[in-house]
Amino acid sequence: RLIDRLLYLSRVQRLEHTRPQGLVSVADIMDRMLEETCVMMRNVEATLTVAPPEEDILFPADEDQVMQVLLNLTENAVKYGGPGVAVTLSARASTRGGVVFTVADDGEGIEPDQIPRLTERFYRVETRGKPRAAGTGLGLSIVKHVVDRHRGRLTIDSSPGQGMRCSIWFPPSAAEMVSSI
Repeated sequence: RLIDRLLYLSRVQRLEHTRPQGLVSVADIMDRMLEETCVMMRNVEATLTVAPPEEDILFPADEDQVMQVLLNLTENAVKYGGPGVAVTLSARASTRGGVVFTVADDGEGIEPDQIPRLTERFYRVETRGKPRAAGTGLGLSIVKHVVDRHRGRLTIDSSPGQGMRCSIWFPPSAAEMVSSI
């Protein structure tokens, strides 16, 4: 799994300076997330709510990479949120154009001073008195590089006992940005 993750990260970094050109449907992404997370959610003490926007939104992206981002964030929320965690995946149109996806949980959360390091390769949050969850420490690094490739923004908010909220803004197409000026 570590080798697969490293190879995927290498492919993303190789394409990082090439912005995706195809348009992706938020509705399609949300439908795929429901399908892809079925197996993940089957044997865990967690719930997942998917909240799509009322109207579909198209945005320029690599659909498989957007799926990888959302799957990584959802998997982390389930894995690190603690037993009985409630996870919500939502999407909405951004006020500055494009789309914002949010993966939020009501789990244990982390100290805010650890947030800046979360996207570093191999960084793992230290938890006192708890066994380490299995993982490669590459998931959020992959998320960061995919978001960078799409010229988007990743925002992570958390505090102990308050869960975690990861929001990703994917910008509109260049034509939409020009027409709004």
